Amino acid sequence: MRDVIIVGAGGGGAVVAKELAAQGLDVLLLEGGPRNAHPETDWSHYEIDQTDAVQGNFRWGPADRTRSPWTRDIKGPGVIWQVSGVGGTTLHYFANCPRALPGSFHGYSGPDAAAYDREHEYPFSYRELLPYF
Repeated sequence: MRDVIIVGAGGGGAVVAKELAAQGLDVLLLEGGPRNAHPETDWSHYEIDQTDAVQGNFRWGPADRTRSPWTRDIKGPGVIWQVSGVGGTTLHYFANCPRALPGSFHGYSGPDAAAYDREHEYPFSYRELLPYF
């Protein structure tokens, strides 16, 4: 019997599993996607062909290319990138971790303050966070 079962080995699931296991809990981490532990053999030319940003079609799906891909038709100007596998969507984040906007933090009083969700703001100010970026 496991103490905790975590579904999804993305950035959040993997960290939570590691921290709970470090506390002595028996953790099972389930992931439906591939591990891609050996990129030189796990990745192929298909990865280059999977996306057509001009048309708004983004192809992602099972590592087994004999199975149909998952597709999402983007009807607007946005892009949704999702990755299935160990690491989840962090597999494509390009080491880019942009700051949240100042209006997302406690105490923001700029001219556009009403445009932000005050109920779910960060519990500290933007200025408090700045030294860490």
